[in-house]
Amino acid sequence: MRDRARSRLVTVFAAGAMLIGALAFAQPPRGDGERRLHMKDRSDHRLVEFLELTEDQQEAWRAAHQAHREAISSEIEQVRENRDALEEAIEAEDALRVGELTLEGRRLREQMKESGEALREQLEGILDAEQRERWEAFQAAREHGPRFGRRDHRDRRGPRGDA
Repeated sequence: MRDRARSRLVTVFAAGAMLIGALAFAQPPRGDGERRLHMKDRSDHRLVEFLELTEDQQEAWRAAHQAHREAISSEIEQVRENRDALEEAIEAEDALRVGELTLEGRRLREQMKESGEALREQLEGILDAEQRERWEAFQAAREHGPRFGRRDHRDRRGPRGDA
């Protein structure tokens, strides 16, 4: 009987760990949506200036982003539905369903990542050689530098991970 209780306890802990991981990736952005849009518009304007896009390039850039938003809108909705179903499965202590939904959430995030990479390639196709060099520098700085608006716990730790 102890083995059965221990097995159930391990299953519940595993389901909880999977939920935490899934929810960490599936959370909608926080904050005021209008403010986020304003910040995005301002950062887009700066990027347009940095890349020195022509009017035609700016229009193609906007169209690519709009098409991307429309293409992933259903994926975003699926991620939300998956997150809600995952919460229900955890509350119901249905470990099998939790596992299935966690894997489905992972698949959905991979799809969105691939969509983002396709958009990046499309945007690069709009640029000339000089602009592409600036774009690559921008991407490299973005990948290796601190992310705007996010706090990374590793930034506050000392050499041994002290807070």
